[in-house]
Amino acid sequence: MRLIAIDFICYTTPMDGSDSPEQPIPKETAPPASWTEIRNKYINSSYSETYQAAMDAFRRWEASPKAPGVEVEEWKRSIDEQIRKARELPDSQRAGARILNTEDEVGKISAVGNEMPPFGQEDTTRIYIGTDPRKTTDAYIALLAELEANGVIKDVNASLYTDALSEGRVTGNMMIIYDPKSRPEVLDKILQAYQAARRKHPEPFVLTPHQRALIMRGNLRNFHATIDANLSFVEQPATRGGGSFDTFDAVELQKAFGMGTGESGSLSDPEWLERTRKGEKRVLYNHEAREKIDKHQFKAGDILQYERKLSAPAIVQRGTIVAQQGF
Repeated sequence: MRLIAIDFICYTTPMDGSDSPEQPIPKETAPPASWTEIRNKYINSSYSETYQAAMDAFRRWEASPKAPGVEVEEWKRSIDEQIRKARELPDSQRAGARILNTEDEVGKISAVGNEMPPFGQEDTTRIYIGTDPRKTTDAYIALLAELEANGVIKDVNASLYTDALSEGRVTGNMMIIYDPKSRPEVLDKILQAYQAARRKHPEPFVLTPHQRALIMRGNLRNFHATIDANLSFVEQPATRGGGSFDTFDAVELQKAFGMGTGESGSLSDPEWLERTRKGEKRVLYNHEAREKIDKHQFKAGDILQYERKLSAPAIVQRGTIVAQQGF
């Protein structure tokens, strides 16, 4: 997999070179791959190669002339309307799920499946969807309809982050869908629901070139596996219990790549590529092994367990390494 593993949508570029949203055109070629195929392509790829290809796209997208800016008050009114729509959702009915307002606790509106298993039993898959904040709730409503239509809404948690929405920034985690057991058959249905929502309601998912660059760079620098400009995913060990990937796991991965705290935002694209290229032959050890390493409490011959390979940092891949020397 290089920049985009499965591109459900082709885009046409405006003849005038403006930054107006491109019109999506459904692809009529090969059907989308299964979740297992997407995951395997990512595992067999190289994170640095993916980022290298992304850099070429970033340059093209960011070179696009910007359209006239939107008035601040108009932008704010559009977002306020999206927040109002989101807050009305808990009063609506969905077969197989309850829609809850947990803004006070975790800043989101969530459709919680009636049969969703608890976090912490098995590895969790988190699927992120980034949109223009002026259209986020519209995209979320379209997605919920398709998750309900194919019956998978009962198995997952599909959340819209009103905290992110209210900030008015373009980010890759406006929506997150969680499968606490990373079941391929469930993830296939989520993928199909996303594709159907985009096909039937393309407008809420359309991004300008500059928005695509912003979302995809953010996703890649948080070590997500990218599927298209809107969509990315990660896996988390059961021990995380559903906690934030970007807040915890991504920071651990930065350290494993040899980066300091806060360097993610300060490095240029070439500098980021150089750091990750040098580090992608390493692994991220599990918590117990990291404690032994940090405290110099292991000896030659000890078996250390890891949970990620840095060549595919979004994926949980477990294995062991025998320490060649100790402290």
